[in-house]
Amino acid sequence: MLRVETPPAPRHVPPHSGTIGDATSNTHRRYPMTTTTTAEAKPLALRPREAAKALGVSESTLYRLRSTGKLASIKVGSAILHRVTDLEDFLKAQAPIEV
Repeated sequence: MLRVETPPAPRHVPPHSGTIGDATSNTHRRYPMTTTTTAEAKPLALRPREAAKALGVSESTLYRLRSTGKLASIKVGSAILHRVTDLEDFLKAQAPIEV
């Protein structure tokens, strides 16, 4: 005769008690879950490829603007980043085209 075992019933996990390091907190996770979604979070800085795309210029033009000091950039570790506020300020400083 074939014996069928039923899975154990799920255990009830009590809600988070609010103490740090208890068994129900998520402080043990390396990356705790957050309520912010990617669509809601706006980046503070962009990598060169993303910054060039945001400005509507080529990467070589972006590099030239950065090397001549016309466009600010920062270095975090080995990554070169362009603050979104710096990109916005750069665009505001450009003379508008009169039609």
